[in-house]
Amino acid sequence: MKCIHCGADLNDENAKCEYCGLTQNNSKKKKSKLVLIIVCIILIVAIVIGLFILLGNKEKKEEFTGEQKEVYDKVINYVKDKYSFTPEVLSIDEDTTYGGLGIHKKNGNHVSECSYNNKKFIVYVEKETIVDNYQKDEIENDVKKAFEELTKGKVLDVSLKYGESYNEYQKNGLINIFYEKNKLQDLLSCKIDYICPKVSIELVDASDLSVIEKDSFAGAIPDLAVVNYKSESDYEIVKDHFYQDYFDIEQNGIYLKNAYLRKIYDIQYYDFDMKSYDDIYLYNNGLSTEEEITLSKTDTPDVKKWIGRGCGDNVKAVSDAYKVENITSNRGHLYLYIPKNKLSDTNNVKIGVQCGDSNHVESTEIVGDYVTGFVTVNACKSYDDVIIVLLKS
Repeated sequence: MKCIHCGADLNDENAKCEYCGLTQNNSKKKKSKLVLIIVCIILIVAIVIGLFILLGNKEKKEEFTGEQKEVYDKVINYVKDKYSFTPEVLSIDEDTTYGGLGIHKKNGNHVSECSYNNKKFIVYVEKETIVDNYQKDEIENDVKKAFEELTKGKVLDVSLKYGESYNEYQKNGLINIFYEKNKLQDLLSCKIDYICPKVSIELVDASDLSVIEKDSFAGAIPDLAVVNYKSESDYEIVKDHFYQDYFDIEQNGIYLKNAYLRKIYDIQYYDFDMKSYDDIYLYNNGLSTEEEITLSKTDTPDVKKWIGRGCGDNVKAVSDAYKVENITSNRGHLYLYIPKNKLSDTNNVKIGVQCGDSNHVESTEIVGDYVTGFVTVNACKSYDDVIIVLLKS
């Protein structure tokens, strides 16, 4: 060997050069060899894993038949092109469309459940395009952070529903584009590929919902519902956690502090600071703008008047009757929140509405400890004698 300092010939066992006297340090060479060995091991492992995935995918593909194999290839290529990884395809099912009368017809599209790094997601293969929801959690988390910063509240749930099929659970959050954090506003405001999601935000402890309209980010979302619960326990009581219109919001109003709803240019703000009469809470949406609507107990009308008008022959009253006072308009409605313990029966009950010679019924929902439903007076000629009673038939 040669001295690494002066180049003189040395015996291999010499620790020092007998000419220059300097120590022979081979640690750099050893380190270089070690790095080379590690790189080789990594490359070998990567090749083995790649072969394993390739062979595994081929074996997995053989589990599918006919048209499913074509869909399989489309799913694999789509995900690799979009995310630069190869997913495991767990299932491929042909999608159906409801055709009425309880019949679902195949529509030629396919739903594929996939997995990558223990994360499951959906790839939806249509005739002309492919969409997926791999980034759904990432997008919803960014929306959550944005609204917590804006409202100073705690966001409990975020729901984003895209496209014409947003009501179908399996299609929730499916998009074709690759999401980038700096494009969140564009994504929610219909500026990217005509994606116009319905955005529903549920939170507690929000300081002021009026800031939404003034904010450049939230104010640009055309389809937005933000509901502020009285408490987290009230949020847990509510069974319907997606708000599409004012009926959805008002149905749960007894558990809300306030809410904000925008449908493109139609904006509504709700304040659920309600008063109660005989423990029944009222939310007035346009039936009176002059005086406060009130309830007072009255004699129960002849319930037979509702036979054939939404009730059968065995109709009976399951609550006290109340007179509704100070109605001045028929263009709105009155939402009622009636404690279940005030009714002798709560299953499939209806709100019977009587005004003069007119009788009709409205449907109800049970939300937590309350029977809820709205009252309209469109058919009433006079608002002086409106009576309500809970009916069962």
